[in-house]
Amino acid sequence: MPISELIDRLTIIEIKLVLDPENSSDHLNELSLIKHDIELELESRKTQLDINLIQVLITLGQMNLHIWYIKDHMKSQLDQPDLYAANMKLAHQLNGLRNRLKNMLLSLQGNPNMGKVRSNTDLDGLEINLGINQH
Repeated sequence: MPISELIDRLTIIEIKLVLDPENSSDHLNELSLIKHDIELELESRKTQLDINLIQVLITLGQMNLHIWYIKDHMKSQLDQPDLYAANMKLAHQLNGLRNRLKNMLLSLQGNPNMGKVRSNTDLDGLEINLGINQH
């Protein structure tokens, strides 16, 4: 699994540890496996930590948290189709941004397997500048 997917999964598990505490033992088990796999990837690539990598990591975690909250909130909007549709669009836009961030991780890691690049990166009109330098 590419490092971008591992880190994405790590951020989701961290969210679940906070928002789904009743299943924390399952989440902790998965967290342990993911951390192990990330360590192997980092060692094999001799990853250098820089501000761009830090910023992408933080922003990826934020996108996952925002998407989580939006989708959770949408459950109470089933009887409000306009609001539900607006939040569905926002979740889709943020997921496109999330995929762009995962692609940036692949690029920053110098991943030779660019076949793992995510293609669903459409922001569907969302205008946002994260201030992240892309090499």
